[in-house]
Amino acid sequence: MAYCYGGYYTRPLVSSYCAPAPKASYSSYYCAPAAKSSVSIGSIASIASVGVSVVNAVTGLVSAIAAFCPPAKTPNYKCVPVCPPYNCDPIKPIPCPKPQPKPQPKPQPKPEPKPEPQPEPQPEPKPQPKPEPKPEPKPEPKPEPKPEPKPEPKPEPKPDCKDCKDDHNQDNSYGHEDKNPGNVIRAEDCKDGNVIRGTDEKDTIYGTACEDIIYGGNGTDVIYAGAGNDTIYGDADGDSLYGEDGKDYLQGGAGNDYLNGGSGADIMRGGDGNDVYFVDNVNDQVIEYGNAHAGIDTVRTVIDYTLTDHVENLILQGMQNLNGTGNSLNNNIEGNGGDNHLYGLAGDDCLVGKDGNDYLDGGVGNDILIGGTGNDTYFFDKGYGHDTIREESGNDTLLFGKGVAASDVLLSKSGANLTVSVGTNDSITIDDWFTGNDHKVENFKFADGSTYQVTGHGDYYSLSAVNQIQDQTQAPAI
Repeated sequence: MAYCYGGYYTRPLVSSYCAPAPKASYSSYYCAPAAKSSVSIGSIASIASVGVSVVNAVTGLVSAIAAFCPPAKTPNYKCVPVCPPYNCDPIKPIPCPKPQPKPQPKPQPKPEPKPEPQPEPQPEPKPQPKPEPKPEPKPEPKPEPKPEPKPEPKPEPKPDCKDCKDDHNQDNSYGHEDKNPGNVIRAEDCKDGNVIRGTDEKDTIYGTACEDIIYGGNGTDVIYAGAGNDTIYGDADGDSLYGEDGKDYLQGGAGNDYLNGGSGADIMRGGDGNDVYFVDNVNDQVIEYGNAHAGIDTVRTVIDYTLTDHVENLILQGMQNLNGTGNSLNNNIEGNGGDNHLYGLAGDDCLVGKDGNDYLDGGVGNDILIGGTGNDTYFFDKGYGHDTIREESGNDTLLFGKGVAASDVLLSKSGANLTVSVGTNDSITIDDWFTGNDHKVENFKFADGSTYQVTGHGDYYSLSAVNQIQDQTQAPAI
C-alpha cells in the first residue's frame, strides 16, 4: 500500500536491492527526495560486478542518505535505505507492550489465611470440669483434736462437809484383800526383767524378790510385786497394786484403783477413775492428769503432805501430829487423832480437825471448817470470802489476821446462827451458836494480842474485851 506524506509519494520498498540499515542510524530522520547525484541502480550493479560486497555498497548508501535527510519531525517515520529514489515507509507505532499486568500472581487465593488452624477449637478444653476442686477430701474434719476435753472443770465437788469425815468410798477397798482371790498366779523364777501376765479375769498375782514387770490384764486384780524395783500395770477395772519393798512404778489404768508403793521412793499414776494413793515416804510421787475422766482422787498419808495437781482429797492417818495442805481445787482435808494444822489454800475447801487441838485455815474461798473435839483455832483474814464454822466442843478461838481490827467486826443473829461480818465482803457464820454452848467459839483474838468475847441478848450482840467481861461478872463486895 502507498502513503502520501509532506508532498512525497511513497510506495513499497524494493527490498531485493536494499540491505537493512542499523536502526540506530535512521531512527531520527524523515525522508526527503533523493538527490540526483545519489547512487543509481546501475552504480550498484557496477559495484557488484567489480566484486565489492553488497555490504560495502550499503555502507556507502547509508552515508548518502544521511546527507539528504534532515532530522525527523514526526515520530511515525524513519529513513530506510532503498533503491533510488528513496521512499518513506511509515513506522507502525509498535504499541508498547502493554505492561502486561504482570500476571499478578494469581492472587493466590490468599490461602484464606488458613484460618490459622484455629487450634481445632480444641473442644474448648471442656472446661475441664474444674477438677471440681476435689472437694479437698474435706480433711475429714480431723475430729478436731477434741481439745483434750478440757478437764471439764470437774464440777469440783463442792465439799458439802455435812459428812466430811472418814467415810470416803470405803468400797474402794483401800487395799483390803478380797476373800475371793480369783486366779492365783505366782512367779517361780527370780530374775530381773521377769514378765508376769494375769488373765482377763480376776487375778491375785505375786511377784518375786527380783525386778518384775507385772501386767494384771482385765478384771479386778490384786498384785503384790514383792521386793525389788518393780513395774506394775493394773490395766482395766479397779485394781489394788502393792509395790512393797524397793522403788516401784505403779500404774492403775482405768477404774477405781488403790496404789500403795510400799517402802521406798515410789511413782504412782492412777489414771482414769476415782483413785486412792497411800503415801508413806517423803519422796513418793503421785501423778494425776486433769482430764474429764480423772475422777475424784484421794491421798492417804502418815506423813506431812501437800496435795499435787489434780488430786482433790487428803486424809491424815495415825495418831501423829501432822500437817496437811491442799491445792487450788476444792479440797476435802481431814486430820487424824493428833494435833493437826490444816490449810485449804485457794478453792472452796472442807477442813475437818477431828480429835486433838487443831488449827484450821481455809484460805481464800468459801470454806467449811470443822474443828471436832479439842480446843481448836480457826484463822480468818480480809479477802478470805464467806466461811462457815461448825464447832462441837472445847474452848475454841477465832483468830483474825493483821488485816482485821476489833472495830472492823460486826455481829448479827441469823436464825440459830451468829454471823461475824468483816467489812462488806467477808464474813464467818458460826452454825448453831444459839442452840448450846458446845457450838460456840468462845474467844475472838486479834493480831494485836487483844481477846474479846461475845456479849448481848436478843438480836443485838457485840464484842467486849475479856477484861471488861470479867469486871462485869465479878461478885459485888460485901
